[in-house]
Amino acid sequence: MVAIVGGGITGLAAAHALSSKTERVRIVLIEAEGELGGKVRTRELAGLPVESGPDAFLTRAREAVELCQALDLGPDLIAPSRLPAQIWDGRHLHRIPAGLVLGAPVRLRPLARSGILSPRGLARAGLEPLMPSHVPAGDHSVRELIVPRFGVEVFDRLVDPLLGGIYAGSADQLSAESVLPQLVEAARGRRSLILAMRQRRPEASTQPTFYSLRGGLSRLITGLEQSLSGVKVHRGQPVEAVWRGPGGEYLLRVGSGTLSASSVILAAPAHVAARLTATLDSGLAADLAGIDHADVATVALTYARSALPRPLQSSGFLVPSRAQRLLVGMTATSSKWPHLGEGTSHGQPTFVLRAAVGRAGDTAWMAMDDDQLLASVHAELASALGLTSSPLEGWVTRWPAALPQYTVGHGARLRRLDEALGRLPGLFLAGAGYRGIGLPACIAQGQSAARFALEHTIAAARGEG
Repeated sequence: MVAIVGGGITGLAAAHALSSKTERVRIVLIEAEGELGGKVRTRELAGLPVESGPDAFLTRAREAVELCQALDLGPDLIAPSRLPAQIWDGRHLHRIPAGLVLGAPVRLRPLARSGILSPRGLARAGLEPLMPSHVPAGDHSVRELIVPRFGVEVFDRLVDPLLGGIYAGSADQLSAESVLPQLVEAARGRRSLILAMRQRRPEASTQPTFYSLRGGLSRLITGLEQSLSGVKVHRGQPVEAVWRGPGGEYLLRVGSGTLSASSVILAAPAHVAARLTATLDSGLAADLAGIDHADVATVALTYARSALPRPLQSSGFLVPSRAQRLLVGMTATSSKWPHLGEGTSHGQPTFVLRAAVGRAGDTAWMAMDDDQLLASVHAELASALGLTSSPLEGWVTRWPAALPQYTVGHGARLRRLDEALGRLPGLFLAGAGYRGIGLPACIAQGQSAARFALEHTIAAARGEG
């Protein structure tokens, strides 16, 4: 039997990959919560489907697109509008310029027109081709990669908010090797990062950068759940312990019973995996527990159309940590996803804004109740956009310990995890805590773990494991 612990997108992708093999092996999926899908969740606001978790996925990595197509959801894939994104520095909104690679400028002219940098900061960024080519040995922070090349302003005003919007983390602490591998490789191979990235830039593509699903990403979860024929699914039943049996099998205590499995895929968050592996390998558990997570929240608000003094000209904005604001970013849902149309609340035509709150080290907002958080988010949105009236409706979704932090040393930690797993045949790790936090990366990890788990289980049944 293969036991999959965790029914988020990673565990569901693993279960889906194995669902066609149930004549050869038994598959069990165990989810602690009452519903599947983890952080992929769609809620209603003003009669519209609004995401309380991720609202899109990258198309460059094909796993999510191909999974949607396999579930007959391909016709409902939909791209966002082409409206630009902005950066709010706490006072002014600036359009994010073209020619950035995760905040590092490849082209200086659009950067100059954006007004994000001061004349001094722009001049410093322009000196990048003349800077020494030294790159610190081993892993180092994003700050240590970017500041010596481009200066402090590029880091503070571009790289930090862009990475903060992805990881909810501090780029002072994030591992350059883990979150900017292409920049690290370019920096080690050429004197100038700007010139190296210009040469490496892919050809322009007509394919959208992001996709979502008409009706909400929860349709992906529903489609996966419906595809799991032959897979036994346990909901609302956390795994309390995992240990090895006398024959090398894994025993899982679930509720009042015990399951025996040849292979176990731990697709739960890293801190849950740490607790479950404590009796298997203390070093493995310690490394898993060492993966920090940021607490975040999604706040969705709907406003009367008349609350906007002028039409929104962007899909949303990001906020640098140096601005010392509550917001990490805002998505103008009604502008970014025009297929949603116009919502209605209290009989009025509305628009929806979706705000992200919480970043690593920021816990002040967690002491607010939902009403206080809604009011504080509205106050900052009003300051940024000039809103002239209060929201008509809103909701808060809190995600404790939601976003793994790929801090300096993350790559070395992954190598130690792989070594430990080599001593525990049949045990596999997959999920956002390891090799990518986006939906395609999680799907890919779940599918890969499924392949290895199937091979191990079949070999064990033959007496080869």
